[in-house]
Formats: sequence, C-alpha cells, structure tokens
Amino acid sequence: MNRFKSFLIALLVVVIVPFISSFSSLYIASIQHKAQAHSLQVASNTLNFGSYASFNDSYMQCVGSDGSYYWSGVFQTFAQVVYAPCRTQMLADIDFLGRNNVKTVRLWPVLSTFAYDNNTHTWGNLNSDIANLDEVLAELAKYHMKAYITVMTTPDCSDPPEITTKLGYYFNPDLINNATTQDQFMQAFQAFIARYKNNQAIYAYDVVNEMTFILANPPTKTSRGYCDLPYDTKDFTKTKALLARIYTTAKSIDTLHKFTFSFTQPYGVNSQMVNTFRNVVDYYDIHAYSLDPPAFYANFPVYDKPVIQGETGIPGTVYDHHGNDCEGVGSNYYENILPAMVPECQQKWLSNAQSFVQQAQQHNIKALFFHLWTPSKAYGVRLYDSNNNFIGYQLTTAGQYIINLANSSDSST
Repeated sequence: MNRFKSFLIALLVVVIVPFISSFSSLYIASIQHKAQAHSLQVASNTLNFGSYASFNDSYMQCVGSDGSYYWSGVFQTFAQVVYAPCRTQMLADIDFLGRNNVKTVRLWPVLSTFAYDNNTHTWGNLNSDIANLDEVLAELAKYHMKAYITVMTTPDCSDPPEITTKLGYYFNPDLINNATTQDQFMQAFQAFIARYKNNQAIYAYDVVNEMTFILANPPTKTSRGYCDLPYDTKDFTKTKALLARIYTTAKSIDTLHKFTFSFTQPYGVNSQMVNTFRNVVDYYDIHAYSLDPPAFYANFPVYDKPVIQGETGIPGTVYDHHGNDCEGVGSNYYENILPAMVPECQQKWLSNAQSFVQQAQQHNIKALFFHLWTPSKAYGVRLYDSNNNFIGYQLTTAGQYIINLANSSDSST
C-alpha cells in the first residue's frame, strides 16, 4: 500500500483559503450546481466492477465546520469520532461520484472499528458505529454503486503506534497464535459477513489488505518477521490455516459476494506466494504503483483467476522542477487540503493514470482503483469557503480524466 501518514484523530486548526486559484485545466463542481449524470451507460465487465474509473477511499480526511482538521487512522473511518464531523462530505463524495457514473468505491470499514476493544485487547459484538457503514452503503445504493470492502489491514512498520499501542486494530500476530483471540475475531467476522450477506451495494471483499507482506517476511536470525513481529514460523503453517478458516467461513455464510486477500505486487502464477492463496481467493487484487506502468506490466503473469488492482498510482513523493512536494510543503504538508496541484504536477499524474489504463486494457485487468481525494491530491481536492463550509470539488486533470472514463462507454474492461 502506498501508505499515507495516519494521524490518530489529529485535530489541527486549518486556515482555509477563501480564494481558490483557478486553472483552465481544472474541472470545478459545486454542491449547489451538481453535474448531471451522463447519458452513456458503462458496460460491466466479468467482475461487474464497472470500469477503470474506480476510487480507493483509504482514509477519512476533512475540515470540520469549526475549522478543525480531521485525518483518521485507517480503522477510524467509520468511528463516530471522525465519521460525525466528516459525514456530510463523505456522503457528498458518493453523490458526486454517482452522478458521474462511477460504479465502485473501495471502502475501509475495518472490522476492529466495530468489534475490538483496545483497552481489554478483546473482540466482541458489533458496536453502534456499524450504523455509519449502513448509512454509506444505503447512499451507494441510491446510485446503483457498489463498495469494495476492506475488512482488515496489515500495520505500517514505519508508524510506531501501528506496531505497538494500536497493533490490536490491525492484522497482528495474536490473530494467528492466540486461539482465544482468533476465535473472538472469527465470531466478529462471522457477524459482519452475515450482516451484509445479501447487500447489493457491496461488490466484493478484500479480507486483509496486502496480506502478502506477512508471508513475504518469514522470521530470520535478525528479524522475527514482518515489522519484526512474531507472526509465525518460517513455513507459515498457522497463518495458512487461518486464511483457510477465514475464507471457508465467509463462503459458508455469503454466496453472493467474492473474497480475496490483496497482494503488494505481482507474483509468478506458479510461485509459492500464489500457490498459498490460490484456493482461498475468488480473484486476485494486485496493487500497482509505478512511475513507468509499461515497465510494471512488462512481465505481468497470466493468472488463473480474474485480476483487479485495488490500489494504483505513483509510488512515493512526486516533486515539481523546483524540488517541491507536489502535495504540499512544510512540516504540516498533510494538512494542505488546498490548493490543488500546480499544472506541472498534474501532468505527471495524468500521464500516469492514462498509462495505467492503457496497460490494464492490454493485460485484461478487470478494475483499477485510484486514490480518492483528499489523502492524495493527485486527482482533486475539496473546496471550502471562508466560513469552513464545504462547497464542492476541484479536480486535477488526472481526476477529470478518470471521471471522463466513467462517463464513456469506452471505459469498460
């Protein structure tokens, strides 16, 4: 995952710029003047993801009505403490995307949000925050959109809380090695899957985001495993057993939806990694980050199951010719929801998006998911007035390109 620095409910005052510089290459859509849905229909593909015009909404980020800045931890997107102040903007995102014929959005209602107690380190029944996910799914249904649901995610080794005090919220060693914890987790997982087993607003599930991180890092003489955490022995026997238990349980409850465990990168079709997952996934989700998409796909395998790419884009930081970070500068660059990227930076992301779509068409990739604003400015930003009221969107040229794909029958795979 091209990870953004996640700050756990950082409530930082943001100075909202009342005047937004405009560029002729930007598309501006206001809440007051919503764009009408295009008349062209997007043909569905084998997996019914809709088109290459899909977005990955990995972190909740917004400016509250009081000017406070919110950036959630990945497990907090649907937690009331962040969802409440950002709710209107999240629902507006769905409204905007739906009116522009975007068919699928990747959401992160991480199971620990609803069932894990970090104080007692135990899993229990689904809590009241699950109603927030219900509301978002209902909003998606209004536009005949579907959610690609991420249930759990591996921790970010570079973010100390994720591998220490907040580790329980992520896919962690106790889920593999502690029988009591695993059973509690499975009970919560069963309840979650059962709740949505007939929900038409869900397309599919990524049960653990980038699960291959765990299996690609066996214990060595110098490391206990991924993030130097004791996940399993070198043969990953217990990990494989848990993956099989999760998949079998999900399929026994839910026959409508498909399930996978996403990959960080392509692996050979007969590799040990693919063999590990072959019988516990319905399709492959292989994340794709590259400055040079043709090189990324140069030796792309032909897999035995359908392939999507739940994360797509440029890895790391992109700079302008002055050496400035395209997404903002300064110690609090991550707060800079505004303004949008300068044209020079926009062109880099536009070329990258166009190249990924071209390569995906050639390699029979069923769907691409680009990062939704605002954690990445690559495709657009939200707009606010001088009183911190959310008023609409300003898309970059790359963002407009993706929206145009959604509004074109040529965007189907």
